[in-house]
Amino acid sequence: MTGRFLIGERGLVAVLCAALVAAVAFAFWPALGGDWLNWDDHQNFTENPGYRGLSAENIAWAWTTYRVGVYQPLAWILLGAQYLVSGMDPWGYHLASIAMHAAVAVVLFLVCLEAGGRVRPTEGEAPRRLRMLGTALAVALVMVHPLRVEVVAWISCQPYLPCALFYLLALWAYLRAHPAEGRFRPGWLAASMAMFVAALLSKAPAVSLPAVLLIFDIWLLGRLPGAPWTWWRRERLVVLAEKLAFAAVTVPFAAAAVAAKLGLAVPDAIDQSLLKPVPLLQLAESLWFYPLKTLVPIHLSPFYGVVDPPPGTWKLRAIAPWATVVAVVLMVLRPRAPATGIALAYIVALAPNLGLVRISTQVAADRYVFIPSLIILVMACMVRWQDQWPAWPLRAAGWPGAALRDAKWPRAALRAAGWPRAALAAALLAVPVLAGLSRAYAPVWRDSITLWEHALRLRGGSAPTVLSGLGQAYMLAGRHGEAVRMYAAGVTLQPRLGETHRNLGLALAHAGKLEEAETHLRIGASISPQLPQIMFMLGQVLWRQDKTVPALAAFSMALFQEPSNREARDIVVDILTNTQDLDPPLLAIAREALSRR
Repeated sequence: MTGRFLIGERGLVAVLCAALVAAVAFAFWPALGGDWLNWDDHQNFTENPGYRGLSAENIAWAWTTYRVGVYQPLAWILLGAQYLVSGMDPWGYHLASIAMHAAVAVVLFLVCLEAGGRVRPTEGEAPRRLRMLGTALAVALVMVHPLRVEVVAWISCQPYLPCALFYLLALWAYLRAHPAEGRFRPGWLAASMAMFVAALLSKAPAVSLPAVLLIFDIWLLGRLPGAPWTWWRRERLVVLAEKLAFAAVTVPFAAAAVAAKLGLAVPDAIDQSLLKPVPLLQLAESLWFYPLKTLVPIHLSPFYGVVDPPPGTWKLRAIAPWATVVAVVLMVLRPRAPATGIALAYIVALAPNLGLVRISTQVAADRYVFIPSLIILVMACMVRWQDQWPAWPLRAAGWPGAALRDAKWPRAALRAAGWPRAALAAALLAVPVLAGLSRAYAPVWRDSITLWEHALRLRGGSAPTVLSGLGQAYMLAGRHGEAVRMYAAGVTLQPRLGETHRNLGLALAHAGKLEEAETHLRIGASISPQLPQIMFMLGQVLWRQDKTVPALAAFSMALFQEPSNREARDIVVDILTNTQDLDPPLLAIAREALSRR
């Protein structure tokens, strides 16, 4: 049975959907108390009037902007709708995130039921009800897991939610387009394509769908054989043409994503030594990082740095190479096994965020594994795991192949051991535990100081991003002495980065230490003279020390960088009006700066 439920089962499905919504609400309700964070939220929302509303100008902006290095017009439009309801109160955005996450949970449950029914068309009523309950528990385990907190509690991360929702709807429609028994349904395939486009318009990680569908066709749906050299038959070319159509859709969106990243002004803000390919060993660590965090969801952080990773990572570094070798060997030995297909789908779905060429000091993020986790669960529901017992040792011992195919003892032994009910009981215990962990972790995201102090406690003290974020949070809170301490630690770590000196200089200026502030602002300007606002900040510090001539030079340079800076323009005019005997070359530079508009 697929697609439709018996009348007596609809009530059970409705109850399980309501239970999933309740579980999500319980796990993430503390996120409603969150404020705007100084990690992208200021660029995306508090300093961005472009998204605020659904006017023609707002919608045109959403379709043309590459703000903060992403292209997500549909996500911006959804956020604009939230602005009409909530304004600049973050409470409404958090409520929308929780509601969307609950919607993803419900759709994931329905897709998993559809996928599971594909491989069990003659299932009896009692096993089917047991499978529904088991599927709901599996979905709950995924959706209330603490790795989901970042996606739900961080407003800048919200676009992952509509992307995941449309991604799942595209998978669902694809399964309906190709029923196990019956004719191809082109309408459902068109719906799958439409949902895919909506996912791409929400967030770039949706580009993995064509490859995931190809893996579905080979390993689970049986529409393509495992040997690619046999795909050139007519009926199989049709299957490939479908995937090529999906892949063709991704081309403009992939180009937009690359253009957005290239247009992001980050070169001065990062260590240039990071702009290089990631070693294979670190790629292996990234692949195994998320399974480890899924099994042991502790020491979760908003930032996992290259230099000082969270506690326990050394174990991962010791295990990852050997685990990768074992996994590759098993995949080679059993290339047609469903587990091989699931592993490949995980790698493909995670690939957009693996960072093959890194442009930051962040090696992983909880949000990156959100969509891959959903895909793995859907695929897992399409496997009869009790039939996947290892037969190759018996074959090596000379056991007849026909006897292996007809053997019933593995399934009988598993049933005798009571594994289905034991698994359900374990899941029933795990769901409230994971929900409680998420409920405890969500308040970490309530404000910038709490967020970055948490990251700092997890041995993030040598991560410049953490120090900078906490320093800025302290600055916004008026805790200038603590901000100086954070920024000074950042300068110690990155003494040749202009931004770190600029930040320390600003904090020192607010703390009243003008001479020290001048020193660091001059160092920052010498390293990165085009760094935004640095010449203006230097001019302010000099002006407060009554160093009129150097202040004039600094403000003039600031006007060359930003002619619309009215405060710098007014001070330059004031100096030119009230100061005699200025050096003629400096006077000429100042007048030229004033002439710029």
